[in-house]
Amino acid sequence: MLFLRTTPLFPNVGVNVGAPIVGIPIHVFAIGTFIGLMPANIIHIRTGMEVANFDPKKDITKLVLFLLLLSAVVLIPTYFTEKIEIVEDEVKK
Repeated sequence: MLFLRTTPLFPNVGVNVGAPIVGIPIHVFAIGTFIGLMPANIIHIRTGMEVANFDPKKDITKLVLFLLLLSAVVLIPTYFTEKIEIVEDEVKK
């Protein structure tokens, strides 16, 4: 249950409906839900606090740098995917 709650692959509605069908006890469901959803709740609360304190006039440079850094981080898997394909092609030869 803890894995299902911390992994964003499974929608919470599906876990809520499926738990009693597969026979998960209510105490396991409650504890797993409480602990498993805590990290996401903390992230959402912190994000809301930062958005509430955001002043675009003062923080625009920080925002642009953050978005550029985030864009670079998102592209990292693409870079390694191309490198892995090149290595796999060389190994096949």
